[in-house]
Amino acid sequence: MKYLTIILLSAFSLQGQVDDTQTWDESEIRQSTYQHYLQNPIDINQAQASDWYPLGLLNAKQIASFFDFKKNTGQFLSIWELQAIPDWDIPTLKRIQAFIICRSPNISWDLKSSKHLWIHRMEFTAEEKKGFSPPDGRSKVRYFNSPYTELHRYRGQISTSLGLGFLMQKDAGESDIADFTSFYLHWNKPKSSIHKIIIGDFVNQWGQGLVQAGGFSLGKSYESIISTQKFHQGALPYSSSMESGFYRGLLLGFQKKQWNMESFISKRKWDASVQTDSAGTEFYSTLITSGLHRTLSEVDKINRVQEWSVGNSISWQAKNTPLSIHGNIVWSRWSMPKRNSTKSYQAAEWQGQELVNSSISANFPWKKAQWMAEIALAGPNSWAILQGAAWAHSKATDFSYVFRYQSSRYFSPQAQAFGENSEASNELGLFLGNQYRWSKRSRLSSYLDIFLFPAPKYLVSQAHTWGWETLSRYQFERRNQYNYFIQIKWTSKQEDAPKPYSDIIRRHQWQLSGDFKKAIHKQWDWHSRLMATYIHSPAQKDWG
Repeated sequence: MKYLTIILLSAFSLQGQVDDTQTWDESEIRQSTYQHYLQNPIDINQAQASDWYPLGLLNAKQIASFFDFKKNTGQFLSIWELQAIPDWDIPTLKRIQAFIICRSPNISWDLKSSKHLWIHRMEFTAEEKKGFSPPDGRSKVRYFNSPYTELHRYRGQISTSLGLGFLMQKDAGESDIADFTSFYLHWNKPKSSIHKIIIGDFVNQWGQGLVQAGGFSLGKSYESIISTQKFHQGALPYSSSMESGFYRGLLLGFQKKQWNMESFISKRKWDASVQTDSAGTEFYSTLITSGLHRTLSEVDKINRVQEWSVGNSISWQAKNTPLSIHGNIVWSRWSMPKRNSTKSYQAAEWQGQELVNSSISANFPWKKAQWMAEIALAGPNSWAILQGAAWAHSKATDFSYVFRYQSSRYFSPQAQAFGENSEASNELGLFLGNQYRWSKRSRLSSYLDIFLFPAPKYLVSQAHTWGWETLSRYQFERRNQYNYFIQIKWTSKQEDAPKPYSDIIRRHQWQLSGDFKKAIHKQWDWHSRLMATYIHSPAQKDWG
């Protein structure tokens, strides 16, 4: 029986900003993804493309080479056979070694082989925030409790089929260590007709995320090939500390031959600012996802709206090829209706009390490329489509593209699709990615993304505004010695002009960054990063 306990007593921050390439929430999701694979390693004799891509440590060429090699050689006897795969090497194998396993079909399992992980984390910001300072004449509202954030997380893999986990967390200023709690019990047996049961909290990764999205997703990233690929993984147990974006209830998974079906039912509560109209009907304009309960006004918004959801996903897998097709549908209802405000950018957004989201998605390889597509509906004149591919042009060069369109009325509560907007709505765009490898140590990654917003949006009062974003990053790595990268990004968008300007103006932002990391001892390394930003528009010229 294996136990692993991690205690992080404090994390100091001298400024409020985080790395622009990875927010704290993204870091939390990535950590959850890696921990999921640590406790549920990929069996290389059973692995599918949908197992490799979410891990994010292999490129499209390496994944394709894995399946070509396996097709020609048959079952693996050891993970060290992987080093014989074209485009793989020892550094690649060491990078993924902790997340893979080579399991015999007749392996036995006992309680002594169970794995347990406990994390206790505390953190605070060295600089005193106003909410923790003594009240003054201008503001007397202060937070309830200490400036510490505290988290307790447990994950256990009791056997190959049974896992469980729970989490307790309080944010800085909150008084109850159990302000947010989460729990799951996960049973998974791939060869059984009832192959999956999850009780508690879970997310669904269906299709390309236009209806349901869960797990780690890079979004737009210097990883311009991997970031465009999503696979239909079905339901995953949820144990992140983010207090939104999950279901709470029961999920069952069934399979027979080429068919797979997952069905769920969920009931959970949301924080919201509730209002009452002249007829006495209660409604809300937006659900609050931050989970912060530090003041009386924030506590007053706790659990004001209930949400009921029922969903079903049916998948078909071709016998002799990795072609898969999925049909997905989710019904959601809230205890009170959503009504949009009178602001122009919300005029076209969805409102109501009941919603049905449905989609058809597919993943398939063709001519050395991995193709994917999803089309989704959320009512009349409310639809979205996403289609793309990634392929290896040669051993050194990879390409990818993603086309997407989401109407301004499209809405899905759990969507997280590839795009410029934070929500899958009001966007038309084309993403082009490229990666070139000079050697095993160096590569150049680039992308160009062009987008248009059909309707007004926040801070943009006009329709049909457009923009672009382009990025290039050169990376060099000499394993166990040093690595560095140089990156430049240019983003251009249209936005409302401040006074005394009128109409719409274009805002350009250039960002140059460099990063250097060197090992100076077995347990120590030196890590430095420099970043410069320049902003240019008719209303602003600034740098920092």
